[in-house]
Amino acid sequence: MSVLDFILLNFLLFLPVLGAPPSSQPQKLKIGVSIYWRATCIVQKAFRSTNDGLFEDLDKGFLQGNLGDWLSPPRKFSLMRLESEHLGIWAYGFKLRMAEFNQKSNTELLEDLKDDLDGYLESKDHEWPFDDCVVDLLIDVTEEKNQRNFSALDVNENTKRLRRVRRGQKKRNSSTNLGSLRSLYPIRTPHEPNKTQFVDNDRSPEFEPGSLTKREDDDFEVVALENAWDGLPTLSAPKDTALLKNEKISRTYFHYNNPGEGVVVYVVDGYGDLNNDEFRNLKIDGVLSAGAPPFDFLTDIQDAGDHGSIMVDKIAGEHAGIAQRARIVYTSVVEGSSSVTLFSQLGALLYTYDNIIDRYADLDIPCIISIAWQFGLGRLDRDSPLLEEGDTIAKPFVEILNKLMDLDNVIMVSSAGNGKPGDPIIHYPSRLGLDAPKRRHVVVGGTDRKGLNMWQFDTKIPNFVWAPSEGIWTYGHTSADVFVEAVSGTSIAEATVAGMLAMYISLDLDSNTRLEDAITKLKTLSWKRNPEGVPIIHNGITPDQWPEKFRKIID
Repeated sequence: MSVLDFILLNFLLFLPVLGAPPSSQPQKLKIGVSIYWRATCIVQKAFRSTNDGLFEDLDKGFLQGNLGDWLSPPRKFSLMRLESEHLGIWAYGFKLRMAEFNQKSNTELLEDLKDDLDGYLESKDHEWPFDDCVVDLLIDVTEEKNQRNFSALDVNENTKRLRRVRRGQKKRNSSTNLGSLRSLYPIRTPHEPNKTQFVDNDRSPEFEPGSLTKREDDDFEVVALENAWDGLPTLSAPKDTALLKNEKISRTYFHYNNPGEGVVVYVVDGYGDLNNDEFRNLKIDGVLSAGAPPFDFLTDIQDAGDHGSIMVDKIAGEHAGIAQRARIVYTSVVEGSSSVTLFSQLGALLYTYDNIIDRYADLDIPCIISIAWQFGLGRLDRDSPLLEEGDTIAKPFVEILNKLMDLDNVIMVSSAGNGKPGDPIIHYPSRLGLDAPKRRHVVVGGTDRKGLNMWQFDTKIPNFVWAPSEGIWTYGHTSADVFVEAVSGTSIAEATVAGMLAMYISLDLDSNTRLEDAITKLKTLSWKRNPEGVPIIHNGITPDQWPEKFRKIID
């Protein structure tokens, strides 16, 4: 038999297989890569620490009993507790199968799940332990819009959440059809790092990063950073504006040596990548996160932005940072699927509290909590619903935020928001700023290049300050690129203030009133760069403190 005959014979033998229709059986589900939805239930305060084995029984019902039919397999990765070492269990998360052929919405399916939970707990002689339950995540690897929870209609602000059927009422029979899971898309290629480049989204940069004057840790009290990035020079600008006519002075940022030394800054944010060259000297004290991790790094969704990177850079980065010697703890509000959820946001605050108590409270190490974030129901788009005052979902956020602000060694800093100047500040945590006399809480607004207010503000907030917020240069870093960009908004202003507070505190570490004094300096050292504008923060350095070569210029 010739080689050609052999090939032809084998082709004919395997032709039925090659031409067979796709198997009706679903592909084997991979951990962390599936089509699923997630519900989060907020635990009532009375059940957080004392629950008579309720949650152990609930775990058994899901992991070993019929309740497990709700979970996306494997079960042990689909049941999550949000538990604080010091404050108990605050939430339960259920990663649930997609009911493919069921016409009910996820909100309606959640009611069915709560009925099943209620029946199971009643059979174990347990009371209902949850304040409320919401759908806070929808993942579908076949649809980009659902990967990051942009179109989770069940958490739309116009959709009223259904309530659990109380015991004593007739229960509905659960008609959930779990069906078969859809096939998964092929593995996506891993991300590859790219070289640093500039992004001209505001105005063309005048120089490459390599031409910047390196900051030197010398013996001088005040250090000069020449050719400083936009957003820095105004923080040390002299009140004698005639001096700014000299370009060498107007482009220089004067700052104290070793700014932020001895201070810990918690950056509670999302989409932060600390693995770029701008952070090569960053003093990282830890990384915290809550929620589901990325079990499969090739197929789980990765970055969706660079907001967290920008915040860290402005606080302590190589070129843009204010307090480069501060120790950074990055606390992510983003889960491994790159989704922002109720579970991950609440977890970020609880884990921040635990970390401060465990590591810094007894040592009386000053901590700043930087939050340039508006807590909501878990969606990423600009129309996502914010937590509403008095809502059962908002209550645990308010409680943990207050607990954080009540710690003796903590200052909280938050952003006012990028709404119009007349818009009220209704988001958390900044809406709590009205209680600032009782707590160390600073709310930050932003100015344009002319020194005029750009965004939301509220003069009734006692500790309200302004920082530059237009065209501020910083490093951005996503999974796809590393770049320098000019950004605007109250987030960058908030990070600037967090860094400035760390700098103030580091100058007076031994004082018993260092935190209160830092907030006072923040306000008293602020001054208007424009007579028609608002007071902008300043680091307090005056021309007589400048290095000698700069003093000679003005003599």
